[in-house]
Amino acid sequence: MYKNGIKISFFLFCFTILITSVKSQIRDFQDEKNTLGSLYELITQSIFKRYSPGIYEDSMRQHISIDWKEMEILYRRTNYEKEEDNKTADQISWLVQFHIPLLAIDTIMGDYKNQTITYKVKGDSAFINGEILIPGNKYAPASKDKSLTIYSGQIMKIRNLVERIQDKIKEFQVYYKKKQQLVNTLNNYLKKELDLQQKYPDQYPAHRKFSLIQPFQLDDYNRLSIVINRDSIIEKQSVYLEDVTEIAKDINIIFLTKGKHVETIQTFANGTSATTKGNLFFLQLCYEKQDIATGNKIAELFSSIGSKASRTDWYD
Repeated sequence: MYKNGIKISFFLFCFTILITSVKSQIRDFQDEKNTLGSLYELITQSIFKRYSPGIYEDSMRQHISIDWKEMEILYRRTNYEKEEDNKTADQISWLVQFHIPLLAIDTIMGDYKNQTITYKVKGDSAFINGEILIPGNKYAPASKDKSLTIYSGQIMKIRNLVERIQDKIKEFQVYYKKKQQLVNTLNNYLKKELDLQQKYPDQYPAHRKFSLIQPFQLDDYNRLSIVINRDSIIEKQSVYLEDVTEIAKDINIIFLTKGKHVETIQTFANGTSATTKGNLFFLQLCYEKQDIATGNKIAELFSSIGSKASRTDWYD
């Protein structure tokens, strides 16, 4: 009975871990939006706006938020002034501010006795960069550390606060890596295409030759873009990943959308520009033939981020 009890307990323990793991994964774009929304609420609610470092010390004002464009938690602190109570965070001159890179956060620790939360980052090149206010209302570099401790005051009031923040960040990091794997793969294909264009220039018709200005990039709204120069016309195409429904090929590999969700901006040599909307996003990949495996690989990467985009027609 004792041995059986151990076996049953071990099974239940593993089963619980499995359920938790599956439940905490971001499955698609909507899941990502919900997770990031929850993370933002937890982060912004994790501190008191006003606190006293010690019995004989003046009160401090603090603020914490997430900058999605920079992919960082921004923590700011300054002396408390009552007349600034009605000001927004951006209207206050903060004495110091710290940039915590979201993708590099490794551990978050809560100190229930001292009511603090400590963020730690990993990686040789990852640091929490501190800045100090200087004349002219500008900020200058002041510190470079692997950890930052912040007074919370909320750690005992919000259930499992530290654990929930850590879980949401981990979910985001895993999903972001999957999206970045897609972008990196597209850029690897693109580099190969440019190498072949240089190696076999006579096999490229003039209207297909191009130079690269910006490789594939994904912004904080999941908008994929590329910028090329062809015949002295600079062309930028962009599309939201969630709008892509098909991966196909008609000489050039393309992403298709239902409806006109692809934006194309052309800038001409005379400085004028034109913007159009369509449903074709060109990957500029056309040299290789019989490359249906490339389409399958791209579709597989889309599937890994919860997209239902499928590989369809494939014509060289």
